[in-house]
Amino acid sequence: AKGDPLGEMLLSPAGFYHMTARTAANIQSRMTVVLEGGYNHTNVAKCSEAVVSALLGDSVPLIKANLEDSVNPHTIKALKKVIRVQRKHWNCFDTTAHRACLATGAHQLRVSDLQLAKHTSLLKKHALQRSQ
Repeated sequence: AKGDPLGEMLLSPAGFYHMTARTAANIQSRMTVVLEGGYNHTNVAKCSEAVVSALLGDSVPLIKANLEDSVNPHTIKALKKVIRVQRKHWNCFDTTAHRACLATGAHQLRVSDLQLAKHTSLLKKHALQRSQ
């Protein structure tokens, strides 16, 4: 989580929300969430709250990013590995944003290529369905 002195993953509570909500939107059965690590108790609490909020279908927090910002090259490399493995098993990894990530070089992917606005509207739809 962002602010964790050991993990240094820089994932904000909003990022945890989106990651959880996107996973939950593509699972048809039960989901288990496991808390591991965390040395900044304030951030652990905030990120845990975000995960529970996503599962409950609470409102979607915005991820604050400049659309023209480049995505970290290490993030792109990790995303490519995940997409290549997971798209064999999950059709949700075959979107325009996923194909853009696979096709770009390490320094060419921008935040705008991830189509966050489109995903936010889908998350709101899935959150509404889960809350009913």
